[in-house]
Amino acid sequence: MKIRFYPRSKENVSTVVVSVHHKGKRYFVYTREKVNPTYWLGNRVSSRHPDHAYINSQLSTWEETIKSAMKDLTTDLHVPTQKELSNKITEIIEGPSEAREYLVTWAEGYLDRANKAYGTVQKYRTLTNLLKRYEIDHGRLRFKDIDQKFCKKFREFLSGYSLNYIGSQMKNLKVFMRVSNEELEHGVTVDISPEKEESSQVYLTERELQRLRNLDLSWESIVDHYPGLDNARIAQKMNSLPVIRDRFLLGAYTGLRISDYKRLSDINVDGDFIRIEPRKGGRNMVVIIPIHPVVREILNDIP
Repeated sequence: MKIRFYPRSKENVSTVVVSVHHKGKRYFVYTREKVNPTYWLGNRVSSRHPDHAYINSQLSTWEETIKSAMKDLTTDLHVPTQKELSNKITEIIEGPSEAREYLVTWAEGYLDRANKAYGTVQKYRTLTNLLKRYEIDHGRLRFKDIDQKFCKKFREFLSGYSLNYIGSQMKNLKVFMRVSNEELEHGVTVDISPEKEESSQVYLTERELQRLRNLDLSWESIVDHYPGLDNARIAQKMNSLPVIRDRFLLGAYTGLRISDYKRLSDINVDGDFIRIEPRKGGRNMVVIIPIHPVVREILNDIP
């Protein structure tokens, strides 16, 4: 058996992934350890990291857990599947009852190992946090508790949010139940129909956008609008409000999602056009957008 550890991302702090080669098959295990790739050396975290000893100890525990799981699952006539290995590792780490019985416990483990885009994982994390809040007054949620009665109560719990937001959470809950059933075979099925409502598409005219661009964000103007602020808070607003305004204008003039326009820089500028690969959509798809004069001004101001 050959086991190799590596950070999932080569640029940002990310989960440490394990690649396992065993009897001609390759497996992937997502640990619960996160690391900045600049501290990675070979198969472990370098001594330059302040917590290298602890993280490397945890990775060694993961390695022993994987070996133990493989030993229990492998026979002369059977080589385990990826699903079997993942379930066995979860059982060893969390115990056979917690992860198999409780939805939130399973969800927290799934967030650590889900091979999904960052934005998708964040959506699942939001649902997990909402379920935790629901449990405060209703008790821990077992898989067998997820039925039409629960769905009605959970919708009522979310009643302060928009119908589209509630529908989004119910859609993600449907994903949780499907994936957990695939992994655990708990046999719980429930018909979850996400709600939707027609939303109004609000737009600003070119004149209104220009007024926003010319908005006075001086010290005196902020004092007039926020008379109760002390000097430190006023200075904070002087720094943050122009950034918020400019990001809004970038979105308005480019039509990009916030996850795309907030990472625009001069590296995306090609003459009179912006070239960017959207985070949501097909891989290797580059969007080309003509640069509006206001967008160029904003990009030139980005340090």
